[in-house]
Amino acid sequence: MPKGCQKKIYYMKNPPGQYFEEAYLILKRDLPDNKKSGSPDLACEADRIIRDAASCFAPLHKTHYFSRGVAFALGAASSSALIGTIALILGLA
Repeated sequence: MPKGCQKKIYYMKNPPGQYFEEAYLILKRDLPDNKKSGSPDLACEADRIIRDAASCFAPLHKTHYFSRGVAFALGAASSSALIGTIALILGLA
């Protein structure tokens, strides 16, 4: 039964982008010694992973108030036309 655990962790403070403050990346156990901490390839790979993850958090496009107002007006007009048509049909019957 193992009593301890050793993990190689790559820590980045203030990675590129606006969504992450810190990043912890746990390295695979079977990496060659030249790929462990401090390697430029490792830093590039970490940056790529963080950029890819940040793209998942892209902000939604905000709709303009004018578009919302037009949508509200069209919805109100169509619902009042539908209610008016039903009232007219029931009144004639």
